[in-house]
Amino acid sequence: MQSRNTLFDFMDRTIRNLRVADDIAQRDPHGFFEVTQLVNSVIGMLIFPAEEALASLPAAVLNMPVANAHPRVLHGDPEIFTLVGPALRKLRNSFAHFNIEFENHNNQIVGLYTWSYRYVGAPEPDWVAYISVEDLRALLKQGCEAFMQFTSSQSPSKIDALERRLDKTLKIKNKSGF
Repeated sequence: MQSRNTLFDFMDRTIRNLRVADDIAQRDPHGFFEVTQLVNSVIGMLIFPAEEALASLPAAVLNMPVANAHPRVLHGDPEIFTLVGPALRKLRNSFAHFNIEFENHNNQIVGLYTWSYRYVGAPEPDWVAYISVEDLRALLKQGCEAFMQFTSSQSPSKIDALERRLDKTLKIKNKSGF
C-alpha cells in the first residue's frame, strides 16, 4: 500500500538507507563510497522537500552528542547550527549551489567545508563551517527526523496540499515527440 505522505516516506527511507550503507561500509570499507552516499542522502534530504515544509520545521535544538561534535563555524554567526530550521536552510543553500569542499586525510574524506553567500555576487560568504563526516551523518538523521515529525503532525488536508505541491509527475500530452 502506498503512503499518502511522500515527504515522511522519503525521509524514513533515507534513514533506513543510511543504516544499510553503514553496514556495507563496515563489511567492505574500500569498495563502498560511504561519504558519497552520505552526501547524496543529505542532498536529497535538503533539496527534495518543498520550501514551505522547510520553513515550517519546528525550531528544535540540534541534538548533537557532545559539544566538540558540533560543526565548527569558521566565519559568521556561531549559532547557525543551534536550531534545526536555520541549520537546514543554511545547508540547503550551500549544497544547492555546490558550495562544499571535501577535506581529505590519508586518502579518506573526513569532512567538508561548506559556505553560503548572503546574495548573488557577494564578495565573501556570510558563513563558512567545517562539518565532520560524523556530524554530517548526525545532521542528516536529525533533519530527516524533523521532516518526519513535521509531516506526521499535519492534518490530512495539509498533507494533501503538500502532496499536490510535491507531485512532480510529468503530464505528457504528445508522447510521439520522444
